[in-house]
Amino acid sequence: VQKLREHGGEFFEMRESNKLIGICGLNRINETEAELCKFHINSAYQSQGLGQKLYESVERYALIKGYTKISLHVSKSQIKACNLYQKLGFVRIKEEDCVVELGEEALIFPTLFMEKILS
Repeated sequence: VQKLREHGGEFFEMRESNKLIGICGLNRINETEAELCKFHINSAYQSQGLGQKLYESVERYALIKGYTKISLHVSKSQIKACNLYQKLGFVRIKEEDCVVELGEEALIFPTLFMEKILS
């Protein structure tokens, strides 16, 4: 969280009765663009519209800060997340395989890159 804020980003929390149930980061790319990152809702609280509510707060903040575009990337295997992002107005820009090397092994994750133009 501190590293995100040191680079001009912000971190958001969603709580219920003081219990942390959701998080989301907004990483500053430049004066007009930010990247949505670390967006998670506790599995016990999913499918209740809370992800949409948390994102709406993040987007309001982004507009206040003067951002005109939010981008993100998500593993294609995260079907619920992909569907949520589309519902929120994000459009697919490209699809790439992201490679994570662990020692002599490499894992390949098909990844969607998406963005939303803010208005």
